[in-house]
Order: sequence, then C-alpha cells, then structure tokens
Amino acid sequence: MNRVTIDTVKDRIRDVQYVESDQSVIAIATLKCGHKVIGQAHCQPSTYYSLSIGKKEAYNNAISQIFDLEVYYERNKERT
Repeated sequence: MNRVTIDTVKDRIRDVQYVESDQSVIAIATLKCGHKVIGQAHCQPSTYYSLSIGKKEAYNNAISQIFDLEVYYERNKERT
C-alpha cells in the first residue's frame, strides 16, 4: 500500500472554490480526475464569525474527506 500523506492528498486537488452564505462557508475541491469534494465550515455566531477562518475550516474538512477516499482506494488496490 502506498502511504497516504497530506501532501499526496493536496497534490490530487486541481482547484478549490469557496461559497459563502449566511456565515457559513463551503469549499468545493475539484480533484484532477474531475471528482468534486465539498468541505463545510459550521456556522458560528456573528460575533465570532470570520470569513478567513471559515475558508480554512471548510478547506480542512474537504482535505479530511479526500484523505479518507485515498486511504479507501489504496486499501482496495491491495485486495485486487
């Protein structure tokens, strides 16, 4: 099994777009294969809301999901 790292996960990403709505942020990460993964930042009260933190959290959520997909892919490669 190839080792999955944050760097290998980030290397799979072609583009990231952000959408902000009502103090929520989503990150749409498009992978090089064309698959899209959506990361989300949970709502914060307006007194604590920060767009930059929301983008960072949404991006990290997308990275976490892509990491899981990569590990799943590598484990299934071993079984075939």
